[in-house]
Amino acid sequence: MKKQFVMMAGLLAFAVSALGQGQVTLGNNSTSLIYAFSGGPPVANGTTLFQLLAGATPDSLTPLLAIVGTSSFPGRIANTVMDITVVAPGETAYFQVRAWSSRFATYQEAVNSQAQFGFSVVFSSMTSRLVVPPDPPVLLAGNYPSFSIFIPEPSTWTLMGLSGLFFLVVSRVRGRKGKTFALR
Repeated sequence: MKKQFVMMAGLLAFAVSALGQGQVTLGNNSTSLIYAFSGGPPVANGTTLFQLLAGATPDSLTPLLAIVGTSSFPGRIANTVMDITVVAPGETAYFQVRAWSSRFATYQEAVNSQAQFGFSVVFSSMTSRLVVPPDPPVLLAGNYPSFSIFIPEPSTWTLMGLSGLFFLVVSRVRGRKGKTFALR
């Protein structure tokens, strides 16, 4: 009996050490909704993807592999448990949430395509402790404020180029009709 107890204790210790990381639950609540644009409505279900970045310092954030979608409520992130390996279990880590249009597989693709994207402020939170039995994952909901995803504005040069192109098209069309185009 004593031998079995020692063996079970050893197996349990091995199982706990095999986890070796703290956990958090990515999600949000009514104080941290994701909006379609500044002052707009919350993002619609199925239109946005989210990714958590984590790091030991605010300057060392790296994306975690899991990409999650919206929950069944507009503006909400589906609660997803994530393993945090950048700090020891029970330690403070730094986080940021990224959001982008679900028409793109990654955040960088959305940014490069000048589609809708956005991100939260960098915030800190503890991770779950590695104890027996293990602590539940730490909820990140409420640790960061609401933010909006947005479509980037075109540059000044792009707007000037489009204005010049419009001016040329209008002047050619008016010139063909026998009318001259002049600024007054």
